[in-house]
Amino acid sequence: MQQRFFEASTYNQSVNGAVSSYFKTTDLVRVKLAKGTFDKAATQVWHDEVYQVASVKGTRVKLKTYLAGELVERAVKPNELLLSKQPVTNEPAAVIQKANKASKQDRRLRKEGLR
Repeated sequence: MQQRFFEASTYNQSVNGAVSSYFKTTDLVRVKLAKGTFDKAATQVWHDEVYQVASVKGTRVKLKTYLAGELVERAVKPNELLLSKQPVTNEPAAVIQKANKASKQDRRLRKEGLR
């Protein structure tokens, strides 16, 4: 009678496949956001910021920021990454935040009767 057992490291690699075949060092990716237990399903799932793959080692991927080129402190699992075709800068988000702030100030001035 032959015993069957799975060695964790070889089993996981055979099931998940080689990570290096999915991600290259020049790929642009987005990182999955952590969701709380009671968060709505309609909340955003992926980060706005785009990262570039710095290195692939085993089943971990190290990232660096796309614009600044700084290494991110933690290594990420491949199932937490989404390939991105083009980089998106955060300039539109900054413009929207600035407009919202100006609108809020304007409403407050109108409420106080100064405008």
